[in-house]
Amino acid sequence: TRIRGTFSKECEVCGRLFSGSFVHTRLAKYCSKPCFAKSYELELPDRFWSKVRKGASASDCWEWTSKSIDSDGYGLIGRHDRLAHRFSWELHNGRPVPDGMLVCHHCDNPPCTNPLHLFIGTAAGNTRDMIVKGRKAILRGEDGPSSKLSWKQVTEIRHLACVEKMTQKDIAARFGIARSNIGLIVNHQ
Repeated sequence: TRIRGTFSKECEVCGRLFSGSFVHTRLAKYCSKPCFAKSYELELPDRFWSKVRKGASASDCWEWTSKSIDSDGYGLIGRHDRLAHRFSWELHNGRPVPDGMLVCHHCDNPPCTNPLHLFIGTAAGNTRDMIVKGRKAILRGEDGPSSKLSWKQVTEIRHLACVEKMTQKDIAARFGIARSNIGLIVNHQ
């Protein structure tokens, strides 16, 4: 709905008196677009709490219940899709996450927003934590997703190159891989 006519009103963000001839009712609360944008940020804590389900005890996960999540299961909040667990950390610590740092989970539960479960870390530390906790399989050799050879074939390639003195070019053609890879295999790299 629109309000027609003139009005004079105090901005809900900065307190300045503003007036106009007609304006959409939602915009009538704010004197300018910057104040409207700031009001959105001021409303974020209320929206955050409306989308969090706290557990029975303080040590339980606080689950993000909104359907707004990213492909990894992390909650999203705000117009610019801020990560909900990062927003929770900032809300409860009263400061922004330091540049270049991540907000990591002790609980390894992406939708959790409980500040007791969150800590600041680096990307390398987060990866190390993931490996130590067994959440990331390190696939090497024939188990790797891009592997084209089995260990048996690698052994055969080394035998053909070192014992039978076959050329790397001929071995590469036989196994259907690049000659440069034969050199790496023969040199145990």
